[in-house]
Amino acid sequence: MGIGWWETSRSVSSVWQGMPAAAFRRAPGTFRREINVTAVTRVYLVRHGETEWNQNTPGYCGWSDIPLNSKGIAQAEALGRRFEPELLSAVICSDLERAYFTAQQIADRTGCVVHKDARFREINYGDWEGKSPEQLETEDPDRFNEWRDNPDTVAPRGGETLQQVLDRAAPAAAEWIERHAGQSIAIVAHKTTVRLLLCWAMGLPALNYGRILQQNAAINLIEVRNGRPLVGLINDTCHLPEELVTPAV
Repeated sequence: MGIGWWETSRSVSSVWQGMPAAAFRRAPGTFRREINVTAVTRVYLVRHGETEWNQNTPGYCGWSDIPLNSKGIAQAEALGRRFEPELLSAVICSDLERAYFTAQQIADRTGCVVHKDARFREINYGDWEGKSPEQLETEDPDRFNEWRDNPDTVAPRGGETLQQVLDRAAPAAAEWIERHAGQSIAIVAHKTTVRLLLCWAMGLPALNYGRILQQNAAINLIEVRNGRPLVGLINDTCHLPEELVTPAV
């Protein structure tokens, strides 16, 4: 039995059937262009494997190009095996190394070519890259507290707001969906970017992104039917053995 998106486990499945087609277009802070697709199109949203910054360096990691650690490499390889039976028509990823390496494992197992698209990058933390919340509470307390309360409209110094991330990632997703109408694609991206795309698909304001857990190497599924995105899977890590599951933070 499926469970709601607000609950999290190693496998979360829930197709949103009751939402009207226009709901996701009307929600504030969402990309408003309807997807021009009639055939059922499956979009697997995948978060990249683990890096040292994800677990062992308590700093914000956005556009810093950090590679996967040994655990992240094993997670990416497990993702490749998970996707081997899938008939994917394309694998798309952020241009950052951690996403590209993860995407390449999927592409190698499915016979696809990896397409890099920088619009799927993680949020840009600007001057806050690599800094911990504790540091920022001392160095830039006013801006940091304002950002924590309103990340959709307030950006880290030199960085991006949630809305700016959504404004680049959602149109990119729509373009790739339309290009591969009636097929299945995988998009490998980052924690914030994936969560914002899930909000977009469900018609939720960007601020709800924090209510969605997204572990390293997790799989999410969006099905587009008659131009309407339906979320069918969130934060699935069932393809990972227990020792490779990264705790959610």
